[in-house]
Amino acid sequence: MNRLHLIKVVAVVHTNGFAGAARKLGVWPPAVTRAITELETSLGVRLLTRTTRIVSVTELVRATSRIAGASWANSPRPTSRWSACTARRAGGSR
Repeated sequence: MNRLHLIKVVAVVHTNGFAGAARKLGVWPPAVTRAITELETSLGVRLLTRTTRIVSVTELVRATSRIAGASWANSPRPTSRWSACTARRAGGSR
């Protein structure tokens, strides 16, 4: 599992779609789709339910995000971590 795959899943959830996630992360939409498909395949579970117009999270992701969100919120400087992760992916500082 690649941390960047997880960042892309979070971006899709937060932007309600692959195109919005791609814009937020500064990558092409097919790169987001490919990363999520690879992650789903490696885990053996479906993370997102897709239709031609709507992307929604599965119950597994909902439950996991509640736990991860609470853990993330209680960690030091959670927003700066998100910024650092996305900046690295977009070619920013390391």
